[in-house]
Amino acid sequence: MAGKLWQYHGGQDSISREKIKVPGKFVAARRKWRGARAHVATFLRYQFSVVHVFSGYVACEGTRSLEDQYRAINKEIDGLKVYNRLMRAQVEGQSAVLEDIGLSMDQVDVINRQIFPLMERMIDGLDQSVKLDIPFLMDERNRRIADLKGIMERSDVSVAEKFRKVMEAYQIENDYGTTIENYTQSLTIDDATRSFNMLRIGRIGLYFQSDDTKITGRWDNEARSWVVDDSARNEVRKGLRVARQLIAPELIIVPVPAAEAN
Repeated sequence: MAGKLWQYHGGQDSISREKIKVPGKFVAARRKWRGARAHVATFLRYQFSVVHVFSGYVACEGTRSLEDQYRAINKEIDGLKVYNRLMRAQVEGQSAVLEDIGLSMDQVDVINRQIFPLMERMIDGLDQSVKLDIPFLMDERNRRIADLKGIMERSDVSVAEKFRKVMEAYQIENDYGTTIENYTQSLTIDDATRSFNMLRIGRIGLYFQSDDTKITGRWDNEARSWVVDDSARNEVRKGLRVARQLIAPELIIVPVPAAEAN
C-alpha cells in the first residue's frame, strides 16, 4: 500500500499542501529497518544481562575458590602444628637417650677394668671345681676350660662375647647336676685297662660296668679312685638302660657318698 507525503509550497502568506504518493517498497523497507533496530536493542539488552549475570557468577566462584584455599591452608597449618609437637617430643626423647649413651660410654673403661679380673676368677673357680668333682667327661670339660683361657687372651673377641662364653660354661656344668648320662670310657681296674659303660647320676654318683656285667663298680671321691662293687650290679644295669632310654625311668638303689657336714 502506497504511503502519502505532504508537500508544501507557496509564499509566506499563502501555504498550500498537497499529497505526494510514496512507493510501497520504501515504506516496507523502513518498517523492516525499524523492526531490525528493535531486535538489535533487545539483543543488546539481553547480552548486557548475560554479561552481568556471568560477571556475578565469576565473582562468586572466585570468592568460593579463595575461601577453599584459605580452609585448606588452615588445615595444613593445623597438621604441621601436630607434626611439630610430635617431632619435638621425639627429639627430646632422643636427646635423653644420647645422654644415657654418653654416660654409658664414660663408664665402659671402668667396667672393662672390673670385668676382666672377674672373668679370670670365674674361670679359675670353674677349673678348680672340675678337678674336685667326680671325673666324668674329663677331656670335654678340660678342653672347654682351655678354650675359655684362650679366648681371654684374644683381642678380636669382644668383652661381651668372652663373658657369654664363661656364663655358657657355667650353665653346662650346672646342667650336669640334674641329668643322667651314659657313655663309654677306658678304665684301669686291677692293672687291666678295658672299656666300660659309664653311668653318671647327676653329680653325686659315677658308676661303671663291663659289657658282660661281670665287673661293676663306682668312683670313690674321698679316695679319688675307682672301686669294684658288685652289690649294685642289677641296679647299675637298670640305670644304664634308663639312660639309654630303653626303658621308662624308674627308681634305682645304688650306693652314694654320705653328705658331709659343714
